[in-house]
Amino acid sequence: MKLIKTIVLGFTCFLFFFCNSTKEPKMDFENVVNVESQPDQKMKAEGYVLGTILYSEVEGDCPYVIQLVSDPNTMFDPIDLPEDHKANGQKVWFTFHPLRMKNRCDKANPVSLDKIVIKDD
Repeated sequence: MKLIKTIVLGFTCFLFFFCNSTKEPKMDFENVVNVESQPDQKMKAEGYVLGTILYSEVEGDCPYVIQLVSDPNTMFDPIDLPEDHKANGQKVWFTFHPLRMKNRCDKANPVSLDKIVIKDD
């Protein structure tokens, strides 16, 4: 009986120390490329949000909305979008505050833009 306990204990220790299947792979953090550029980090730190301006001609839609890059299901209806920013597909950094008014379209919430900057690619 003592021999069986010793063998089972030895086998368990062997599996525990020498089995690599439960170990996580090592990460090489020195060679990881940061996808977010330095200007992008600066804009986020200053409170800007990245979005894409979308144009729609569909009846009942807002003509221009800003879709968040981080959450494509979130769209804003900027009531004061400058004319020079009305370009479909244009990426912009912007700050805003929500408005307490009736929505002009179903898919987007009305906002007033505080600042808007075209994203440099």
